[in-house]
Order: sequence, then C-alpha cells, then structure tokens
Amino acid sequence: MYRVGGQFSEKWRRRLTAARPSAPSSEGEGKKLSWKRQLRIAAKVLHDSTWKQLYWPDFACLWARSAVRAAKELVRERGYDTMISVSHPFSSHWAGAAVKRKYPGLNWIVDVGDPFYFHTMPVNNVKLFGRINFRSELNILELADSVVVNTVKTKEKYMQTFRADTGKLTVSPPLLSAPPLFSPVGENRREGTLKLVFIGTLYPNIRSPDGLLQLFELLIREKMTRRLELHFYGKMDGCAASFDSYQLYRNRNLFVHGVVPREQVYEVMKDADVLVNIGNKTPELLPSKLVEYASTGKPVLNLISISEDSSAEFFAEYPAALTIEERLIFKGSAVLGDIVRFLSRVHDIKPEQLEKFLDQFSIEAISNHYQSLALRSVPEKQSAARAIHAREGKELGEFG
Repeated sequence: MYRVGGQFSEKWRRRLTAARPSAPSSEGEGKKLSWKRQLRIAAKVLHDSTWKQLYWPDFACLWARSAVRAAKELVRERGYDTMISVSHPFSSHWAGAAVKRKYPGLNWIVDVGDPFYFHTMPVNNVKLFGRINFRSELNILELADSVVVNTVKTKEKYMQTFRADTGKLTVSPPLLSAPPLFSPVGENRREGTLKLVFIGTLYPNIRSPDGLLQLFELLIREKMTRRLELHFYGKMDGCAASFDSYQLYRNRNLFVHGVVPREQVYEVMKDADVLVNIGNKTPELLPSKLVEYASTGKPVLNLISISEDSSAEFFAEYPAALTIEERLIFKGSAVLGDIVRFLSRVHDIKPEQLEKFLDQFSIEAISNHYQSLALRSVPEKQSAARAIHAREGKELGEFG
C-alpha cells in the first residue's frame, strides 16, 4: 500500500464532519456546547460556505494529484497490466483517467461504489459544476475498459443517462468483508426483551428514521408480550429533530448510540434479536452493510419507501426477512399485524441455508469476477504496456 497526499486535509475534513450536531444521547445533554465544539461548528460553517462551494470534483481533489504521480511511477516501474479505481470519492477515477491516458495499454477497471453525476447527495456545487460532472463521468465511462456497478438498476441508470456501452458495464454485488457473524438461534435471546437494532447513517431526504420511529411507537402501544427496545448506531446527519417527539422513550425503550468502533458494531449485530434496515429513497444503490446483516443469520425487518428499492430484491432471497413499504403500515392494521407476528416468531436459519445465500458475496466469487475483467485485456494492450515499461523504466527512489 502506498499512502500519498491528502492526510492533512482529510484529517481536518473528518474533524469538521464530526462537528455536525447530532441527536443527544440523554435528556439535557448537548444543550451547552464546549468552546472547542462551538469553534469546530463555526469552522464547518465557514468551510461549507467557501471551500466546499469551489472544490471539484469532490473533497479528495487535493489527494488526487499526488495519487496520479504515484500511480504513474508505479506503472512505469513495475509494468502493471491492470488498474482498478474505486469510488466514492470520484477523485480516484479522475486520477485513474490521468494514468490511463499516459499508459493507454493499461487495462482499467472502474468500480462504481457510488455514482457521481446522479449521486443522491451532491458531492460538489452542482449549480456551478453540473455540466462538468456529466461530461467528466461520461469521459470516464468511455475511457475505461470495464465498469463495475453493484445492482442491475444502477447499470440500467448508467445506460439511460450516458448511453453507456453495455459491453463494458457489469454487475458485482457488495463483498462480505468480515467473517460471517452467524450464531445459533436463541444464543442471545433474552427473556422479556425484544431488541431491535438499526446500524447506518441517517439522512433527512434519503434514509430518514421517521417511519421506523412511528412504527416503534405503534408497536409499543400494541402491548407486545416482550418489552421492546430500539437501538440506533451510526451518524444522525441532519436527523436529530426526528427524535424530539420521542423523548418519553429515550433511554428506556429508545437508545441513540451514535458512531461506535467497527468491532463493537459486529458485537451489536450478534447481540440483536432483530436487525432493522431503512431503505434508500433512490433505487440505484445496495448498501454493503446489508451483506453483513445477512451474515448474522438474524431476522431482518426491512422498511422501504419506494417499491423499487434494491434492498427488497436483496432480501427476497434471504430466508428470514420481512420487507414492508412504510406507507402501508399506517393505512390499516393488517400490515402491523404481519410485523408483530414476524417479530414474535422464532427464525431458525440453518447454517447451510445461510452459507448458500452468502456464497455470491464471498471474496472468492468477487475476486473471480474481477479476475475475468482483468483477463479481458487483449494481448496487444498488455504488450504495449510492457513496451512502455521497458522504454521508460529506470531506477526509482521510494515515495509515498
């Protein structure tokens, strides 16, 4: 691994991101902010009104130039045949394009973790750079040898938006990067308490907690046989106000934990009775956390706000999931009854069932897909890359 540039700017970006106000963890907390916190919030306001309005293509633009220099020298020194760039951020593809132009024989695979032009949360000043964003992503698609997206809907969106070459576009699901978290049924079941857990980042216009919180209150009023707890882990970006109406339940039935270390997240998932997913209001993306949810073998309550949500298709094959459109919950008691029965039922997933479902997300399956893309490069391209390497090769010092 070669680390280049951007450490200072990224450090400060993370500090400014952390300065966002979030839902307080207990009543009364957060009413008074320390002077350091106030200073960070003021710095964030200044950053968002100045630098954030001017940078392009995104926050990683200062890192990208260093990445280009390092990547060019690595290709020249070692004669690589294939390069993979991954977004988010889009700056990594911008850097990849610069290297591809320098070494046209290099086989370039573009991995689209998040789209750029039609990203649900704009990554730069769209009013200023909207047309440039479109042309830039179109150029990336034209220059790349292969483009990988994680859902069929994303592929269709790229084809509609950019008239992209369908021969370049392939679909590869998210990778299960952690070991499966499966535990035998009943191992963590606690008498008298039903623990629901949501993990992820909340956004007001994309992934709002409002529907889940309303359902939570309805379930409490249903007087279920087990005491209900709902736990939130992750960033509350702009959603703190959604919790204001539920102060009666705070730290009794409703718990907001904020961001916790990844290792703790795994333990939280294993300890949950039911995992809860809130679907995106856009159909193009499949969050990688859903694969980790599935790896637990736990029942998953999947709340969606649009019928074409990619998570609905994902959980359709999972043996212990219930997908419900939020709008239907509040139209009658039938759907609420389905949810109560789902939460009350014992879901005994067999290890072999889970293993079969997770095979498609394994490192073996994903690496085989990328290996096939790497081998797409015709021999002439590889020969050209090696010729450039031989012509330009010379002893290089260490960098990074």
